[in-house]
Amino acid sequence: MTEQAHPEWDASYTADTPAPWDIGYLMCFSDRQPGTWGPRRVRADELRAAFSDGWAIESITADTFEIHPMDGTTQVQAWLAAIRRN
Repeated sequence: MTEQAHPEWDASYTADTPAPWDIGYLMCFSDRQPGTWGPRRVRADELRAAFSDGWAIESITADTFEIHPMDGTTQVQAWLAAIRRN
């Protein structure tokens, strides 16, 4: 699952529930990405807080993903989170 992070995480986002034995994956722009274009940058602690109730964070890993060229950039800094429903 790939999502653009919204300024405020809400219960409707974190309520999309895979079965308890499944792991959901989320990739979003990281606060390590310079610039102001594109989606809002997300801090790792924001991901932890958003999934603190009813979820187990398996990992949050620094990663990258490819984008269509924008301002000379074709790759952006991201977080890849593996999250399991409790």
